[in-house]
Amino acid sequence: MTKPTPPRTPSALKLQITQAEWEQLYKNGLVQAKVKGTAKELDPFPVVKLFYPAGSGTWLLTEIEPDDPEIAWAVADLGMGFPEFGAVCLQELAEFKALPGFVSNVTGSSRPRRPSPATSKRPAARAKSSKAFRIPRSQKGSDAP
Repeated sequence: MTKPTPPRTPSALKLQITQAEWEQLYKNGLVQAKVKGTAKELDPFPVVKLFYPAGSGTWLLTEIEPDDPEIAWAVADLGMGFPEFGAVCLQELAEFKALPGFVSNVTGSSRPRRPSPATSKRPAARAKSSKAFRIPRSQKGSDAP
């Protein structure tokens, strides 16, 4: 029996995540929870793109934690050229929305056709923290800017 999708959190509503997007994020989280820590971990397509047009931050949300829907998993690119995959707190992003211009959408031509290279090798153990980002292998120990 599948768990029913929880209602959208106040943070998700502030971020303008639609019910359909919320359901897909939750579904991805349920599927991922079953295979977490195994070689069968999934690499789902991003469901929601959050970005700040006046800055350089972009978050591609792929799933939410079934037991804590305020935690989403995302590829985050804060404009420094080093996109990272990890957990992000939706409440923190919703508070950031207080700045004018924060936008939530993934529609039409902006929808990716394949998973991001930044998520191709997920960490086996995933912490529940907005600071749980990993450094891609290609950047570990690199002195390149």
